[in-house]
Amino acid sequence: MKSHKTAVLLGVFAAFAICLVGSASASASQWYVKGAPLTGSTALAESAKVEESITLTMYSGEIKITCTSLKVSEGTKNLADLVAPNTLTTYGLTLGGCSLAGPAGCKVSKTIETDPLVATFVTGTAPGDSVELKSKGNVFMEIEYEGVNCPGGDVPYAGKFTLLAPKGQEELAEQTLTGQGSKESPVGMKSAGQPVYLGGKFKLKLASAFAWSFH
Repeated sequence: MKSHKTAVLLGVFAAFAICLVGSASASASQWYVKGAPLTGSTALAESAKVEESITLTMYSGEIKITCTSLKVSEGTKNLADLVAPNTLTTYGLTLGGCSLAGPAGCKVSKTIETDPLVATFVTGTAPGDSVELKSKGNVFMEIEYEGVNCPGGDVPYAGKFTLLAPKGQEELAEQTLTGQGSKESPVGMKSAGQPVYLGGKFKLKLASAFAWSFH
C-alpha cells in the first residue's frame, strides 16, 4: 500500500512539473507581427524617426555629442532585422547630423557609425519593455575626435546601453525607444573608464509597415 501511495505521489509531482514547464514555455516572451508570433526574421525600415535628438554624454558632461538622424540599415546588404524569439540585429547604426558641445577647438565627424549590434528585448511592467543594446564583438563604436582639448584620434567605446520601449507590448506600427541618459543604472557603456550616457528618443518600424510588439 505504501509503495502504491508513493507511486501515486510521484505521478502527481511529475504531472505538476510537466504543467509548469508547459506554462513557462507558453508564457515565454517573443515578437509578434500583425498579432501572430514571429518565426524566423523580418526586416526593419532603413531609417528611424528621431523625435528627440540622440545624445552621448561623457566626462561628467564636459563632452556631449548630439545627433539628429539615425539609420538602422543601409540598402540591401546591410540589413536590420527582428529575429525570433527576442532580438533585433543590425550590421551597424549610422548617426547623422552630429555635433559636439565641449572644449573649444574640439569637434567630431558629422557621421558616427557603430560596429554590428544586437538588441535583446525583455518584458517589463506592462506595457513597457527594456532593451539591452550591445556589440556583437568587443567594440561598440569608435568616435574620431579632431582638434585640441579633446580625446585624441579614434576613441573606442565598449559595453552596452539599456534603452526603454515604453509601449513595446502594444501592437503598433512604430515602436518608440528612449535612452535613459544619466538615469541608466548600472552604467553599461564606458570609455577610458568613464561612463557614457545615451539619451534621446526615436521610433522604429518594419519595412512591411505591419504593426509589431514584444510580449
